[in-house]
Amino acid sequence: CRFTEEARGNARNVSDIWWNPAENGWGLHLIESKGLIFLAWYTYGADGKAMWVSGLLSRQPDGRFLGALNRPSSGVPFAQINGPATSFPVPEVGQASLRFTSGEQGVFEYTLDGVTQSKSIERFLYAGPERSVCEG
Repeated sequence: CRFTEEARGNARNVSDIWWNPAENGWGLHLIESKGLIFLAWYTYGADGKAMWVSGLLSRQPDGRFLGALNRPSSGVPFAQINGPATSFPVPEVGQASLRFTSGEQGVFEYTLDGVTQSKSIERFLYAGPERSVCEG
């Protein structure tokens, strides 16, 4: 990865933080490598409490990335961690799809806890004027 002041519309690697600026409070941290994307999604559950959901999505012939969503069913409080913080394997709780219309725009579709939605996403600009861009 490197920094650039140029637009990232033609970027082929989507490793970055993504969000929808009209919906503050949630987002995706994506790491892409060799046809796979690891997704860490920070959002809120139906109870209003913060939650993290993760997934490993694989590139499909049509260019989309598809895969299962996982969320731990329990964990060890931070101050008490002395080994694994949760049990493995982490339970599957839904499905996700990512499509990118450019290196700066995309669509996140998911089914989680009985809710199916489609959300427009864009790269989060956290520092400027330089932006991160990854190769490969």
